[in-house]
Amino acid sequence: MGEWHILGFTSDDIIGGWQDSRLAEACAAAWQGAGEPVGFIIFQGPGEGEYFIHWYLGPLVAAVLDRFAVEWRQFKIGDCADLPHGAFPVLSLGGES
Repeated sequence: MGEWHILGFTSDDIIGGWQDSRLAEACAAAWQGAGEPVGFIIFQGPGEGEYFIHWYLGPLVAAVLDRFAVEWRQFKIGDCADLPHGAFPVLSLGGES
């Protein structure tokens, strides 16, 4: 089992439902509710197959989102041990990890 949770967003999720934007807003609210912990960073990279983009959540982010009942697991498509080459911070709250 990897250290990073991989979320996958289809073009319908992004263009039709704005699910990535909605999730980003919920993540920011959870971060604030948790007292703005340092190192709260979500990375993004290119998707593959039906997924237009991938997000990568580390353990800190996942724990905060779970504690604040943010519905992120519906987008989870797997886990990985390391961030892929080219992944970049898409939501960086609380500075560098």
